[in-house]
Amino acid sequence: MRTAQARNRFGLIIAGTALAGIALTGCGQGSGTDAGAGTTTRTALVVNDLTDVQVMASAPCDDRHIVFTVDGTPYHGFDYSKAMETVISKGSQGNIVKEAQCLLEYVKCSPGTVDGIFGDKTRAATIRFQEKNGLRADGSIGPKTWPKLRDLDPKGC
Repeated sequence: MRTAQARNRFGLIIAGTALAGIALTGCGQGSGTDAGAGTTTRTALVVNDLTDVQVMASAPCDDRHIVFTVDGTPYHGFDYSKAMETVISKGSQGNIVKEAQCLLEYVKCSPGTVDGIFGDKTRAATIRFQEKNGLRADGSIGPKTWPKLRDLDPKGC
């Protein structure tokens, strides 16, 4: 009898986790990606993912501003990544993209929602920034764009 009860409780825990994941899956619809309305920003399938969803729903760049040095030169960022040479472009995802989106937001280039997905709005913001800063406007962020974005006195859009 105890074994059956334990299995039932375990089954309820799994079912509860699955329902929580389903409930969270719909929370980002139509608001988070640069691709446009109707797309899902985030799919949370486990309870441990809940913290990340809450961070994304709030202002992900607030209270994260940092200053660091590379070879004695000071730069700023938002503590998602300290990338200076990695190339990211449309389709890239992750914290390195969140970093770029926060930097673009900081210089008033409006990359859309800071969601870690390099989509059309992030690409357009990157092009505007590159044009304003005399860079080749290819819409990707790499070794020439990162230092300009991270400059302590950056040019905005």
